[in-house]
Amino acid sequence: MCKKLALTAAITLLLLSPAYSGDLYVLGIKDEATLTAVKGIVPNAYGMIGDKFIVELNSEQFQRLDSAGIKAEFVASNFTPERFFIVGQLGTPGTPKGVLLTARYQSGGAYIVELSGGEIDILRQEGYMVIPMKGKKTPFFYKPEVANLRFLDTYPSDSLADLVSLDSLYSYDSRLAAFETRYMFSDSINSARDWIMEKFLSFGYTDVKYDTFYTGISGDIPDKPLHNVICIKPGVTYPEKLIIVGAHYDSYNGYIDPMLVAPGADDNASGTSGVLELARILKDVTFDKTIIFTAFSGEELGLYGSKYMAAKFYEQQADIEVMINMDMIGYDPDSNYKVELEAGL
Repeated sequence: MCKKLALTAAITLLLLSPAYSGDLYVLGIKDEATLTAVKGIVPNAYGMIGDKFIVELNSEQFQRLDSAGIKAEFVASNFTPERFFIVGQLGTPGTPKGVLLTARYQSGGAYIVELSGGEIDILRQEGYMVIPMKGKKTPFFYKPEVANLRFLDTYPSDSLADLVSLDSLYSYDSRLAAFETRYMFSDSINSARDWIMEKFLSFGYTDVKYDTFYTGISGDIPDKPLHNVICIKPGVTYPEKLIIVGAHYDSYNGYIDPMLVAPGADDNASGTSGVLELARILKDVTFDKTIIFTAFSGEELGLYGSKYMAAKFYEQQADIEVMINMDMIGYDPDSNYKVELEAGL
């Protein structure tokens, strides 16, 4: 009888104890050998910060990684996913009011922090991106160095690149800028949305739709429905594998009222034009994998459209092989002809 009571008490104590099994670390993956070793020891990451994966390790996993020559950098003990968040600065927001950020780890403008519910709301209202670690299962991958490619004055006439039309790009960009503002709370954002859909349809696509979301923003401007525009080109061999090509079509003006003027020819009618031109060129080209062309809304004030779409794909466990995001194509502040490529997860 005493043994039964003791066992019951022990089980109850375990159930009431904090639900953690390890500590929080960050680690980098520098090559294929490291990737293979990490995947054999740790099931998944809780996201990334900079170029490092955020992982939970118990003492055995830490020792196995160390024995394999993989150094994990300590972040916090007694890790519980519900308490930890990745906080990123969007633009250059000021010091958050009412929240004392004590970062456990920092990389560039991103931080690993512990937050309460009230602090999360304050940070988001003040323009910070707050990503919960709870439920996040980021797969490990190795990103090899990108080789510099020789700049070509002309492209082979039999390549798809040769089909790019400067006149088309200019016409798309000019039309989007002619809406005068594509600020997410303006009425003309819906007109721009409709025009983008009509362009996809004019190319001959049939699976084109709006994907509606809400920002959750409260304050002087009431929340309103916003819309990503989605155009799907099905793959023929591996249709479940997805390639996403996107750009945000909303705009913002930080100097005068964006409800009146925010043409955004460079930021980001240019990127949206690039997505449209790719869709035009690739309409009758057969691909093994499905391509999803998308124009995001609500980017300027918090990446709302892209975060909404990413969360949906995550919940659906979609097999996304690559996402190409276009932003400010042709923007040239210093006459230094270059293309900036950024990669991450």
